[in-house]
Amino acid sequence: MSARQNGRGQHLDVSIHDCVLAWTASAAWTSRAYADRPLASPNVMPENDLFPTRDGRHLALGILENKFWLNLCEALGADYPALTDDRFASRLGRQQFKREVNALLTGIFLQRTLAEWLDTLTSFDLPVSPLLDAHELFDDPHVRERGMIRELANEATMAVRFPVKFSAGLPDAGDTVPLLGQHDS
Repeated sequence: MSARQNGRGQHLDVSIHDCVLAWTASAAWTSRAYADRPLASPNVMPENDLFPTRDGRHLALGILENKFWLNLCEALGADYPALTDDRFASRLGRQQFKREVNALLTGIFLQRTLAEWLDTLTSFDLPVSPLLDAHELFDDPHVRERGMIRELANEATMAVRFPVKFSAGLPDAGDTVPLLGQHDS
């Protein structure tokens, strides 16, 4: 944009640290007021957490909107009627009873394996995801669908593409590092 406006381009200095700070600063600033009683913080949401499953894995649940809580109740309410307690019907109610809600969800998710929960929950409109380990990350369907991984000729390695999607795309050529000894002749 600068080049179009004044004929001179700009260098972009993008720091991961700066990006994470900008993304988390509001919650971090607010949490300072609750250092001695963190569960009282409005940023602690009982249904937005990592929950252990029976097989020792973890399920990430991000119920940030009431519609997702209603969908969770639809998915699980028949088997777990405590979820439909009137105290938990609103965001405010779940915040007021955050310990109870979190304990309830923790107990529920410990009853099945991660795979069983994903089979149950992914057919509903829910922000749910497995917590992936390093061996699963690069084969994750979402990562593959987004085109983030590029296989290289050497099967022992891969490249991660630039995380910003451009409408005209970006070329893959020229962004690889030579293999050890590749230019030794």
